[in-house]
Amino acid sequence: MKYVSHLDTVRLFGRTMRRAGITMSMSQGFNPRPIMTFANPIGIGISSTSELALIGVDEEISPRDLAITLNEYLPDGFKVLAAKKEFAKSPFTALTFAQYKITVTGDIANPAVILDMPEIIMPKKTKSGVKDTDIKPFIRSIFIEGQTIYATVRCGETNLKPELLVEAIEKYTASHIEEYTTERTALLDENLKDLIEF
Repeated sequence: MKYVSHLDTVRLFGRTMRRAGITMSMSQGFNPRPIMTFANPIGIGISSTSELALIGVDEEISPRDLAITLNEYLPDGFKVLAAKKEFAKSPFTALTFAQYKITVTGDIANPAVILDMPEIIMPKKTKSGVKDTDIKPFIRSIFIEGQTIYATVRCGETNLKPELLVEAIEKYTASHIEEYTTERTALLDENLKDLIEF
């Protein structure tokens, strides 16, 4: 499932809603579209147990029944873990950090030493192209257990991709990473509170 793109995931949930017989709310205008938004899309190849979506439903259904019904029709690898009827304030606006678990093979040094450096300069893609950027302010925390790196980094308007973090670890430490797998484990607000805990 980690190789399913963000747009294909959106389409999948739209089809699943139709198959389940749940009527989605539609946008207004000449080209109506289902009201459905996913927070902070992840790149292809990254698995996740922490996805947040806002979906408009044009019928009375409890959050529990919605989750149960969707899980009956979703393919293996996708599962709704929780649902909530409405938010007092969109959680998307509070999204500040993402937590990742990166499991590596090869020789890995303690990645936390990069936080002791005055700056971590890496080529980062921006709206105006690729520029050398100090990514240190984007790293909230990082530590290692065995061959697994746990990192909390900026996401939302300011975003640090986990693959760029891995490249920085290789560049600034004595690590020689052969392969790695990445999983997003949490979406957090500025106080490091999990946005998906209802």
